[in-house]
Amino acid sequence: MTKLSESLERVGGLSTPSKMPGYGWSIPAWECNIGGKLQNTSDSVCENCYAMKGRYTFGAVRNALENRLALWKKDNHEWRDAFIYYLTNAPKFRAKVGEHYPFRWFDSGDLQGEQMLDDICFIATHTPHIKHWLPTKEYMVANLYMKNNWIPPNLTIRISHPMVNKNFKRGDWMNHSGVFDKEHLTKHAVRFVLHLNRTTSVVIVVCAGMEV
Repeated sequence: MTKLSESLERVGGLSTPSKMPGYGWSIPAWECNIGGKLQNTSDSVCENCYAMKGRYTFGAVRNALENRLALWKKDNHEWRDAFIYYLTNAPKFRAKVGEHYPFRWFDSGDLQGEQMLDDICFIATHTPHIKHWLPTKEYMVANLYMKNNWIPPNLTIRISHPMVNKNFKRGDWMNHSGVFDKEHLTKHAVRFVLHLNRTTSVVIVVCAGMEV
């Protein structure tokens, strides 16, 4: 086994999110903290969580998700060092991600606490050639960490609103997103988002699959 393959094994392998051109790293959605509560909340964005059904429940996929989380818990320092080595030295991976294809954290699952966020920031800092994208509903974890720590410029932490057809107040978060159905996606909302998008990277995702 080569050092490159060993490093990939130590992070538990990577995921290939279907809606993104690059790679990602995911863990079980049933281990989400806030998301776990939202799964039982009516009209929440997690009520019909895609990562709690379909292929995510297949044996091999389920085992891979759980293995990734277990490897981080076992030795987070070894995990982050292996991640940095792989992202830096895997030619095909680096060519595919590059500057225009962000690496997505958590196409399934979410932050497990400040330590995991700190490890991801460490990885981003040591892989400046890659843009990292981290959507999360762990508001308190992100808020506390960002108040006291530096966030590398190649890592975007995007806060996701927990409820469908709701959005954060202006100024709550620099980067945030909301989920809306077609009925609530008014022209006013579109103008609002396009205006804010110039400075705050607001994203609207519509339940029916349309993205603005």
